[in-house]
Amino acid sequence: MRSSVIITALVLVFVPQCLAHKKEELIFDLSQEFMGQWLITRSVQFLKRPCTLAVFPKFTNWRLYYESSFTCPGWSDIKGTALTRCKLRTGEKAMQTFLAQAIEKRLFRRVDARNWLEQRSTVHERQANATLKNRVVER
Repeated sequence: MRSSVIITALVLVFVPQCLAHKKEELIFDLSQEFMGQWLITRSVQFLKRPCTLAVFPKFTNWRLYYESSFTCPGWSDIKGTALTRCKLRTGEKAMQTFLAQAIEKRLFRRVDARNWLEQRSTVHERQANATLKNRVVER
């Protein structure tokens, strides 16, 4: 067998796995950022679009669960939902299901999402530096 055929076969096997891992990593990073926004402001902004997270307690078989839904009204009819025992985890899972569906429907490009995350981290760094400066000046 020719080496080019073997290399092509290996590329066809491993590239989709690599891309799937990058997709999962992006979804995780975005959901972490969304959760941070929601915990602080009770709202989420993604690519200049407002999104909402709703979390409700639900009793099933005498056990407390939390049911959540994550949507971005006016942008898409996609709705991420989840049901877990942990209030924060259910919100995060709803965000992740929303993001997975949005990527499948090509609502945004992965490059745009990565750039948005980088801009957010730069903003966080500036805010942290400003806070540290204020603390040093106060002493």
